[in-house]
Order: sequence, then structure tokens, then C-alpha cells
Amino acid sequence: YPFAIFIHRKLASHNATFDALFPFAKESVPSLSDFFGKRNSELLKEIGAMLDGSSHVHAMQNREVLIPTPDRQTVAVEVSLSVIRYEGKQALYCTFVDVSARRRVRDQAEATEEKFMTLVEQSLDALSISHEETFILLNKRFAEMFGYDSTMELLGKVFTSVVARGNSRTQVLG
Repeated sequence: YPFAIFIHRKLASHNATFDALFPFAKESVPSLSDFFGKRNSELLKEIGAMLDGSSHVHAMQNREVLIPTPDRQTVAVEVSLSVIRYEGKQALYCTFVDVSARRRVRDQAEATEEKFMTLVEQSLDALSISHEETFILLNKRFAEMFGYDSTMELLGKVFTSVVARGNSRTQVLG
């Protein structure tokens, strides 16, 4: 795993896999705040509390963060941190796992879901999705077709109880 050790909040040691993941870091000796960037201010506050002893927490595991690069891109990583003694000094030991591919897939899935929801919500047709005969998704047009003002009134209801409520099959199908 890529690792780095920060002493006095400056990068003091790292391995070759760290260099491969963060090639920009070997050009300078970044501080913790330079390396993690302004975007991760909450994480930096937590690290500061760990280092100055004001926190009872001395380790943090698997925190997903975006590390800024000089070219205004980011590297998505899962970072684990621990306060250690290194060469007789208090230090912060960090390990990193590149999760860029996982993040790309998650972002694509979220974008696809958003497109799907927009299509369902904006459809002129009445649409519903049920699981084990219970509504889990429907659009406003479907609710209106059965005399409801809101889709929330139908979520969780059993399909047959809504359709059978005074609507014969011929009325529903047209």
C-alpha cells in the first residue's frame, strides 16, 4: 500500500507506491494542509486534534477523500491514519487505497439513476414499479389516474388494493 509519514505536519517519508499514486508530492515537501487541501478541512481539523492530543482518537480508518492535484484534478483515495512515534518524534502514519475506479462507477450509477428518475417523473404516461405487489416507485400521473393528489399516498400500498378500489379491469385498461 502507498504510505506516508508526516512529522511536524510535513511529509517526512513515503514509499514508491505513494510516489506512483501522488507523483506531484515528490516535487515538493507538502504540509498536511497542502497535501489534503482545503476541500478536506474537516479531516484536517480531526487530524489536528489527534496530533495535539485534544482528541481521544489516535487512529482513523477508511475515510474516503479527494486529494487535490496541481492540475486541479483529484485523486479519490481511502485513507487510514494513525498517530505513531517515528525516529523518536510524534508522527502521522497514513496509508492510502486508490478508489478512483470505484468512485467513477458510483458517480456513473448515480447519474444513471438521476436520468431514470427524471424520465419517470416527467413521463406523460402513468408509471409504477412494485415489489411483491407493493408500490416502491410511481409518478404523479399514476397517482392522478387513481384519484390521489400525491405519490406519497400510494407508496407502500399493495397494488391490488389501489386498482380494485372501485376500478374494474376494463376501466383501468381502457
